[in-house]
Amino acid sequence: MQQTHSANKRYERFMLLLAALCIAWLAAYQIGLVTDQNSILIPAAKRSSLPQMAASTLQGAAWQTDDLKGHVALINFWATWCPPCREELPGLIHLSRRFKAEGVKIIGIEAGGENAGQVRSFAAKEHIPYPILLADTGRPDPLDRGILPTTLLIDRNGKVAKTWQGAVSETTFRSALQQALKER
Repeated sequence: MQQTHSANKRYERFMLLLAALCIAWLAAYQIGLVTDQNSILIPAAKRSSLPQMAASTLQGAAWQTDDLKGHVALINFWATWCPPCREELPGLIHLSRRFKAEGVKIIGIEAGGENAGQVRSFAAKEHIPYPILLADTGRPDPLDRGILPTTLLIDRNGKVAKTWQGAVSETTFRSALQQALKER
């Protein structure tokens, strides 16, 4: 009986320690002490330049990749009909508001073949605060990776610091943005 009681006590202490370690890890992750491996940036010396591209926003304003120079940016290729794109949309909307004061730019490029009216309606319904461009399906897009969603993190020098394919969590984007903002 004494051995069973002792074994139970050791098991309880082990479980308490395991729970405490899990809570400590989660807290460290939330404040950025533990990095999501998916948010590690490409070393600056190995980054490629962002190709030149010009388009118009849904509102008709001219936009070109040079507009991003000096800013950290996320360029997100998405579609209104794409479930993973819709999954990450609330995080992108939140991040665009959260990092606006730091000069971060988020650009959405609708690459699913929808017309401007459909995209405009979707953007209004979802309250997307950042510029949306329509991909020109008549010519190849130098940034398009063919998988939706695809998101590029652009550093202040106009270089691609990270590429993600598939839905990405807000936490991963936030961690990568924070790293890029620390770079000079």
